[in-house]
Amino acid sequence: MAQINFTLRGLHGFLTAVLLSSSTAHASLIIDIAGVLGTNVTTWTFSGSAVATETDTLDTINFGQVWFDIGDYVVLGGPNLSSLAAITSTAVMTVGASSANITEVGIDNDTIGPFDDIGVGVANPLTSNPGDLISWTGVLTAGYEIGDLTPGTYGPAAADFFGSSDITVNVSRTPVPAPPALALIGIGMIFFRLRRSL
Repeated sequence: MAQINFTLRGLHGFLTAVLLSSSTAHASLIIDIAGVLGTNVTTWTFSGSAVATETDTLDTINFGQVWFDIGDYVVLGGPNLSSLAAITSTAVMTVGASSANITEVGIDNDTIGPFDDIGVGVANPLTSNPGDLISWTGVLTAGYEIGDLTPGTYGPAAADFFGSSDITVNVSRTPVPAPPALALIGIGMIFFRLRRSL
């Protein structure tokens, strides 16, 4: 009897851990925005999932899905662009059983304070019902200077569509690559030869 009791407690603990981890796994949609300073190109990597809590439709124009007040991620005086068409995109958003390509991203600079917004637009409308799984995956490139965004992690912030589909945004910058080491060695060797010949 003690063996059965121990096994049931172990099974209960295992099932509780699985259920808790599955509910937290669907907690947030994530966008990682990265770029090299001075290139005017950013890479947007989409991951994560959330659960819809209401019936809504994501439109296709002017970045139909917006998350409000995610933080002060646009630098003061940075551009306020309503939408940026993708240069390239393999990004896909899925709501329930329907999917659509992500074709644009949006940035809304609300000047001072943690009130900047972010959004996406898709190729065809997506409609959610309460309980639908919302997820996205893939990479999109857009013509936007990474220097106009402040590195850091922002959110989670709630959307104006799909109910409580929280989002987290991570921004990272890479400095302009330095000249290759071989070029520096070559310049050093030329200087050394010139010095020897004098």
